[in-house]
Amino acid sequence: MPARRVRVVRYVVTEEVQVTVPVRREEIRIEELPLDAPAADDTASALVEEGDALVPRPAAEGLPEEIVLHAERPVVLVEVVPVERVRLRTEVVGGTAEVTGAGQREQVALEQVAVEQETRPDVTPR
Repeated sequence: MPARRVRVVRYVVTEEVQVTVPVRREEIRIEELPLDAPAADDTASALVEEGDALVPRPAAEGLPEEIVLHAERPVVLVEVVPVERVRLRTEVVGGTAEVTGAGQREQVALEQVAVEQETRPDVTPR
């Protein structure tokens, strides 16, 4: 298998996420009490006559005239946090592949040539 270069591309996938979260808020509740119920303060009427007009009665002593109400509002925050570790390794995988192409090889041809036999005088071995 020939050597090759590999490029690793990292990209960010943006996806829309919808979740339901519990939220709370403060509300003012007005409790109506019977006139003859014992009370720490005289809270029988919320309006008082001032001349010819009715004006809101000031809060009882020790109570604020205004109260700030609070509500929880979900805040969508996107932050990048690590979620997975990825390790890159090189692995050698063996296999076979079929290829087609022009190949060359050497061939040797052997030619035999007949040689005339010379006549020699008989030689006796010594």
